[in-house]
Amino acid sequence: MREVEGKMVMRYLDPRSSKVFDDPFFMLQQNDFIITRDRGYKNFMESTSQGLTVLGYLTSIASFATLITTTVLLVTNKK
Repeated sequence: MREVEGKMVMRYLDPRSSKVFDDPFFMLQQNDFIITRDRGYKNFMESTSQGLTVLGYLTSIASFATLITTTVLLVTNKK
């Protein structure tokens, strides 16, 4: 929020956009207010943790399948 010509003006800036640098509100001025939203860092960490857990399970299954396949091939080639 910034006072412009005696009125308080609020502007939303998307930090992911390349256009943010062209906005006059990008450069802070004295007495500007910055208001941020909680984007759920905890939720991000939980979803990342869940993703890594699934990845761990898939890696374990792939390793077990490789072990079984290798064992079967070794046993059948010895005959």
